[in-house]
Amino acid sequence: MRYEVIDNFLTPEECRQVIELAESRLQGSTGWDVEKGVNTTTDYRNSSQMWFGRNETELIAKIEQRIADITKIPVENGEQLQVVRYREGEHYRVHWDFFDPSWPQNTAVLARGGQRIITFMVYLTDVEHGGETHFPRVPNEERTDALKIKPKAGRAIMWWNVNEDGSLDRDTYHEGVDPTAPDQPKWIFTKWIRERKFI
Repeated sequence: MRYEVIDNFLTPEECRQVIELAESRLQGSTGWDVEKGVNTTTDYRNSSQMWFGRNETELIAKIEQRIADITKIPVENGEQLQVVRYREGEHYRVHWDFFDPSWPQNTAVLARGGQRIITFMVYLTDVEHGGETHFPRVPNEERTDALKIKPKAGRAIMWWNVNEDGSLDRDTYHEGVDPTAPDQPKWIFTKWIRERKFI
């Protein structure tokens, strides 16, 4: 799996502003049901989420451009920026971010810009207990255990959902672990980047 951790991608003030813009618009999270080809509500993912339109505010436009500068992929290839809040006991169980083209139900979503080649995720809060992004198929830097990225405000993690030859990287199987302190929710945002312009 190809990935990169980028500390201080956002400033503490930018993290606070994104949360303030998002909080009043949160709704129950949904997940992609590959068998039905639709977004559905399920206990598999029980957080809260919202979406910002592309360039919706000056801050969002600045963040999107910063992501494009790092990935070297145009802003137009990115899906809308999704903010998610996880409270104590809330999670997103193991999944892939790519859309497997062998499933006919994914044809329509792949037509909107091709594969999700990169996931760019940013933590907006520190979380002391739990809340890691866990990649069970990827050894950590010491090669002794599965990779777990600890939430830290402003920290970004970027990973490629495809290999260099364009094939799906199934080692990107990952989960959002529950935060375990009642007074310390985990806030993140995610930007999925497609092969082509997202429509």
